[in-house]
Amino acid sequence: MAISGSTYTSPPPNVTVLALTNGTLYMRDGNLAAPLTNAAILNFADNKVYIGTNVVMKLTSSSGLMSGTFNDTGLQISRALRGVVLQQENTFRGYFRGTNQSGSVLLETP
Repeated sequence: MAISGSTYTSPPPNVTVLALTNGTLYMRDGNLAAPLTNAAILNFADNKVYIGTNVVMKLTSSSGLMSGTFNDTGLQISRALRGVVLQQENTFRGYFRGTNQSGSVLLETP
């Protein structure tokens, strides 16, 4: 198991938290039938991350915390995502819960 961390500094108004506008979202484990990889659009004007119409995450810029949901098409249910922005790595890392195991989430530059 690898552990990583980063200090977080809340940005001034109209400044992005991460230095990217397009990224790739990777999700695996958590009882998914197969790992998922999705292109992501980061819109910090409204502090949201859009992945097609399937996943939307909301960023709390004062804390660097992110939360959201995605539709697990294999089980046809909605799952919650939680995580944090790692500014020094220019990534977002988080997790979601499956039926009996947790899954990981990574958003980074493609």
